[in-house]
Amino acid sequence: MASRILLVEDEPVIASSIARRLRHLGYEVVGSASSGDAALRLIDQSIPDLVLMDVKIEGRMDGVDTAGAVRDRFGIPVVFLTAYADESTLDRAKRQDPFGYLVKPFSDRELAGAIEIALNRAELERTVQQSEERYRMLSTVLSDYAFVIDVAAEPEDDVLEWSTGSLQSVFGVDVDPFSGVDSIAHLIHPDDAPRFADVWARVRVGARSSAEFRVLCGDGSQRWVKLDALAQKQRDRGTRVYGSFQDVTALRTLEQRLEDREFEFSQIVHRVQQGIWVADRDNLCVYANQAMCELTGYPREELVGKRSLESIIRGPTPDRLPQEVFETEVVARSGAAVPVLVTPHSVAGETGDYRGCFYLVVDISRQRHAAELIERGRRKLEQVFHESPAPSLLVDSASNAVVDVNTAFTEATGFAADEIIGTGGFGLAEYENLEDLNRMVMILKERSGGGTIRLKTRDGVHRLFTVGVRAIVVDDDELLMLILSDPESGQGQDQDTR
Repeated sequence: MASRILLVEDEPVIASSIARRLRHLGYEVVGSASSGDAALRLIDQSIPDLVLMDVKIEGRMDGVDTAGAVRDRFGIPVVFLTAYADESTLDRAKRQDPFGYLVKPFSDRELAGAIEIALNRAELERTVQQSEERYRMLSTVLSDYAFVIDVAAEPEDDVLEWSTGSLQSVFGVDVDPFSGVDSIAHLIHPDDAPRFADVWARVRVGARSSAEFRVLCGDGSQRWVKLDALAQKQRDRGTRVYGSFQDVTALRTLEQRLEDREFEFSQIVHRVQQGIWVADRDNLCVYANQAMCELTGYPREELVGKRSLESIIRGPTPDRLPQEVFETEVVARSGAAVPVLVTPHSVAGETGDYRGCFYLVVDISRQRHAAELIERGRRKLEQVFHESPAPSLLVDSASNAVVDVNTAFTEATGFAADEIIGTGGFGLAEYENLEDLNRMVMILKERSGGGTIRLKTRDGVHRLFTVGVRAIVVDDDELLMLILSDPESGQGQDQDTR
């Protein structure tokens, strides 16, 4: 895009010639003015990139005064055009800090060169100005105290070149601008003063360093402050230190709280009775708590970084342990197999990639032993039930369906077990009247008492039995054991069914 030029020249012929030459050189001429007032109006309307200003123009303002107004109001670069001028006019022109001079007559090459130099200088100054403005804005919003110090031969002769704000915002107490250790020595905690002095001494000789130290505030409290500093050797100007102070009290407090929580968590994890095994992405152990070490018989140093959980599990294992609860056996260092319940929890990175796994490993030896005892008791109960001489049935308390009968019952009725199991069972019964039926229902409902029941055998004979009811629990299901006996002999009524 062509640069836009405004021409200020009070000689119409010269103005026309210069405008034509500018267009020939590829510039856009946005207008031509013969006076300062006209030039300011055109600039306000067109906002050119550069103004070519004749020093001697008509009107209440000459070219020098107009150039000053252009600089103050618009910040647009001005190149002076002059054929002659007295010394006082030239001195005035210099004070306007023009971006160039062209002495009439001038060639196209000189014209283009002066314009390009002025435009490049203007762009550079705008960049520097914007950078400085951004830096000033950052300095006003940052809570840090930044500084630049020129290093002298002796520390006490160091000079503060530049700083942002006041140290009070960081130190919490009014203090003179920082110029070295001596300027803040009275505020530094005695235990931290030697370390701070050592760091500052190393910075002065060219090292980059940082340190955190405590500052004593006027109200008796303390603040943690961090110093970051970098020294650079300047050409022909010695060494300059660039640094900052930052109040890190809140960060220090947070870090301490995190350390306390991590310590508490580690104590809980270390002392918890369940085994905890943490593996990395290669499934190597990175942590095992005390319970895990006791479970496996391995000291922690023989597990961390050396073994995977698969290596101490009995039997074949998949490439990666399943991501759901499962039972298995851990082979301890002694060779003993310990039944365990493993609950894995995968650990994923921010992108969802596998980073490792956290395993909760619970010793279920006691549960296994208890289950074996229960199973042994159940088998004993079945044995007693089936070998009992008293005809007996097992009835599900929820549905009243027969779930089992013993041999004595099949012999007493003549029916096979599979003809009775799964049925309501009492289709075999005949009651003297409705009162007997209601009494039998209450016996089953209340799981107590007794009554009589008349059963019809396979050969059609009706036999009268006395019924006793006992409630038992098998595999979390409540069953009713109905024990039948001959009302005359009483056999079976008091049979032990434990």
